[in-house]
Amino acid sequence: MGDPCRLAILKFLREGEYCVCEIMIALNRPQSSISHHLSILKDAGLVKERKDGKWSYYRLSEGAVIEIMNQVKLLVGE
Repeated sequence: MGDPCRLAILKFLREGEYCVCEIMIALNRPQSSISHHLSILKDAGLVKERKDGKWSYYRLSEGAVIEIMNQVKLLVGE
């Protein structure tokens, strides 16, 4: 979560499940960058991936990640 792009992805995924293309558009980042950061977040257990045909959809992992994001929200005053 130390990278600003990864934090932005986690904040975006608080709203629900999205495909990489939707995350790219929302964050105005190239596909390669978003995929790289999603891979790191997935390996860390912070996001889950669901495949549907050729598309991959990502969402926050339950429990601890939601609590972490709530704490971040309190710390930064959103």
